[in-house]
Amino acid sequence: TLLKAAERCFDDLMNFSRLYNPSLWGRRGVRGRARTCSVSGGMAANADGTETGIGMLTYSPLRIPEPLTQLDDVLRTVAVRNFGDLLRCMGDRPSGYIGDKEQPIIGFATKDPRLCDEVYLQVMKQ
Repeated sequence: TLLKAAERCFDDLMNFSRLYNPSLWGRRGVRGRARTCSVSGGMAANADGTETGIGMLTYSPLRIPEPLTQLDDVLRTVAVRNFGDLLRCMGDRPSGYIGDKEQPIIGFATKDPRLCDEVYLQVMKQ
């Protein structure tokens, strides 16, 4: 049934067909360079302060090093920037402005269906 299909997709986000491979996520970064990793206080982080694949779909106040979904190179950088906007919108990062913090995220999500999927996973992560 439709309800069972929806439960299968949304109860566990690891079932999402375009999810980036969790065992590789966080190792490459936006520009394709390899990263070094350390674990501190129970949280795994790369040397640049971004998180590793260990917490790919769980809450973290850290920036993401690459998109959560499979995106082409053109969209990868803007997807990571969007997560910074999302952290500020949700109050997880300080914001230097008082304006509408939701509109950049909504605008990003409406540009392309692939970006909409990325934003959905980013929101569910946070």
